[in-house]
Amino acid sequence: MTLEIACFDLESALAAADAGADRLELCTAPREGGLTPTPALVRAVKAGTSVPVAAMVRCRGGDFVYSSWETALMQDEARALLDAGADALVFGALRPDGTVATDEVAAMVALAHPAPLAFHRAFDAAPDPFAALDGLVALGVARVLTAGGPGSAVENQPQLAAFVRYAAGRLVVMPGGGVRAANVRAMAEATGAREFHSAARRILPPTHLHGEARDAVDPVEVAALRHAVDEVAASR
Repeated sequence: MTLEIACFDLESALAAADAGADRLELCTAPREGGLTPTPALVRAVKAGTSVPVAAMVRCRGGDFVYSSWETALMQDEARALLDAGADALVFGALRPDGTVATDEVAAMVALAHPAPLAFHRAFDAAPDPFAALDGLVALGVARVLTAGGPGSAVENQPQLAAFVRYAAGRLVVMPGGGVRAANVRAMAEATGAREFHSAARRILPPTHLHGEARDAVDPVEVAALRHAVDEVAASR
């Protein structure tokens, strides 16, 4: 059982690693759903922990349909992240009709090699997720992060179970979106998934008068998730 934690800054990444994460998904801008981190942040996390780092490659928020300029930019970002020590990349791109943008994904898989590539929750916008799974397998994608469609992974457990069965080990289907220690046992039993993704998020209040609250990893929640997935693994 693998536990991946989404981290948006250095402090959260190190806290998640210490609390038992198996892999860190490193990105910035949580309110945008995650954007490309800086190479400096990747280097700092790699210097602070031996836990593998999967770096997000996403140049902007909004949708997942990218221009040729944006695609070239993200390829440059990907090279810089790998040079900084990223162990894997996280990327997703769609055509205007919601199908997987095969050329862009194929190029990113080739660029990342031999590091694995995960396809992020852009997958949940695909009109035919089973066709999308087949396409991602053919492109050499290692795993797909999905809530099972619109909504949360908790709401979409039957669909997630169907994805896990359909993938049949050809790639990893990793549920994410509302995964917490309180529900991960039931979700593992219902879906058959062996990898789970969580932001384990808490909101930190501002530290000065005109500051803003920020998202951070809750190490207590990560530790509880670690305990829960270990119990599931022991029971299998």
